[in-house]
Amino acid sequence: MKKKVSKKAKNKSFKKMKKKALKMLDWKVLVVLLVVIVVVVGIFIFMRNSSLPDKDLIINDSPDSGSVVIPTPNPAPSFIFKDISLSDAIVLYNKNKNNSKFHIIDVSSDYNSGHIANAVNYPMDSFETSITNLDKTDIYLVYSRDDKSRIAAKIMADNTFENVYRLQGNYGAWLVAGFPVVQ
Repeated sequence: MKKKVSKKAKNKSFKKMKKKALKMLDWKVLVVLLVVIVVVVGIFIFMRNSSLPDKDLIINDSPDSGSVVIPTPNPAPSFIFKDISLSDAIVLYNKNKNNSKFHIIDVSSDYNSGHIANAVNYPMDSFETSITNLDKTDIYLVYSRDDKSRIAAKIMADNTFENVYRLQGNYGAWLVAGFPVVQ
């Protein structure tokens, strides 16, 4: 004959088992469980994203009709100018002074008052139109008497010039250091 257990006794027994199970689950086990869940979710997301087409979307790849490939837009390469110290500018100058692909650009409006030797003047008021015929792969060292060289270097970078350097300290730093200038 089976012994009847009251509902109250069953509930009390269940609560004891639940408490015992919770004591057995250490916080370390919970952390490990959480890490496993995060890793599994990460793997799922990675696998899902890696199955997407990489560069091209193939519309029809049957050999009879010929493949039609629609390229996805590639992000435009980002061109930036580099601010360089006076000492780095001197190294650049000495390394490239006989290089026909190296140009020094003075964007000052008072170029005739003094400038770095071999510099060409493209004043800021006509700068954008002045640079349209320049080779975008050449090396350019840009400076001014004030900080307009930062604006000029940014304009060159925005117009996809690849090797633009801006002299920190501009003409004043060059002059104080005693490097070659034309007065």
